[in-house]
Amino acid sequence: MKKYILDTNIVSLLGSEENNENRLIFDKFYNLEDDDIVMVSIITLYEANYGFKNSEDKEQQEEIRKNIKFILLHDRKSFVLKKSTFE
Repeated sequence: MKKYILDTNIVSLLGSEENNENRLIFDKFYNLEDDDIVMVSIITLYEANYGFKNSEDKEQQEEIRKNIKFILLHDRKSFVLKKSTFE
């Protein structure tokens, strides 16, 4: 079992436009073992909330909030991302 803590940069990448850097993150996220643990610090949540609350890009703000909600409330195997965009 491995434990991972997602920092603000990774949480932001999960909600940003897909690119090669994001693909590596998404691939790692989807290929974790069932007993691996993924965590997000409360500081990361506050930073993300502050940054996107003050963002002019409301669409991006909403997408990041959805991604954070999925990370916190759902099993990572059901974390809905646009995986087809990587194929």
